[in-house]
Amino acid sequence: MDRRPLLAFALLVLLFPTFGAAAEQPSFDEEFSLEWSHDFGDVYITTAPLFVENQLYVRTSASWGGTDVPSVTAFDLDGQLVWSHANPNSSHHDMAPLLHIEQGAGACGTWPSMLVVAWSDGRVEARSPENGELFWSHQSKAITWGITGSMALDGDLVVVPTRTGVVALCASDGEVTMEATTGLGWRNGVTVTSDGYYLGDETGTLWAVERNGTVRSEFLETGKIRHAPLITTAGLFVQVQKSASSTAHLIQTSTLTSTSSLDLGASPAMPIHAGDYVLSADSGAVHLIECRATC
Repeated sequence: MDRRPLLAFALLVLLFPTFGAAAEQPSFDEEFSLEWSHDFGDVYITTAPLFVENQLYVRTSASWGGTDVPSVTAFDLDGQLVWSHANPNSSHHDMAPLLHIEQGAGACGTWPSMLVVAWSDGRVEARSPENGELFWSHQSKAITWGITGSMALDGDLVVVPTRTGVVALCASDGEVTMEATTGLGWRNGVTVTSDGYYLGDETGTLWAVERNGTVRSEFLETGKIRHAPLITTAGLFVQVQKSASSTAHLIQTSTLTSTSSLDLGASPAMPIHAGDYVLSADSGAVHLIECRATC
């Protein structure tokens, strides 16, 4: 069951005042206990661990002062290591979330259940969730760093936001079916829609890429788009990070123009979308934004 709409509902409930004496809540330590832990060494864990059936997958990124290399590692639910693969070619920016793809078939072939890993050296790998076996790989261009944003699945295609643009790879063998150049990106996650792909870059430009590789773009404002644009019933929600603040824009997809905007705080987290609501957080506050006809 998708629990994300429950998050928006719970946040709404918290906005209403409570009456009467509240019962004393148990502390975290009283309610939860540590089952197991694993020390990865002198690295960072930069993305959310991923559960797939009875295994947990964790990726790490190299730290600036350490000597340990980044890896992707599988554990069973008891914390026992199942497999691990290290990549010594990291550029210290391994923060692309892991992507699990169920087995399937499409126009470009068939594929098994896969764990897709994108690395900061520009490499994309499809591996077996069971034992880490490499099914296929693709090397994209890296300029200082490679892939740092979230990938997406489009039918039988793995859509990857690269450092310099976006590439669509056949899920069965990793062959390139489309590649387009955009502005240089960082944490530039890609969003799949019925008319193509959307992503931002480090100059504040929003890019739309059709499945045939046709590219459109619109400069929103000076800043950085560091999340996958969110699809709402009102339009695309895009938050531009600036030096001391950020601005949320509602985008009309046909023209890529901003129809409304909202000033928010600095250092924004990646916004999330649940139902008719967008949850955005920054260094000063958490914002729950309703997006229906408008935001």
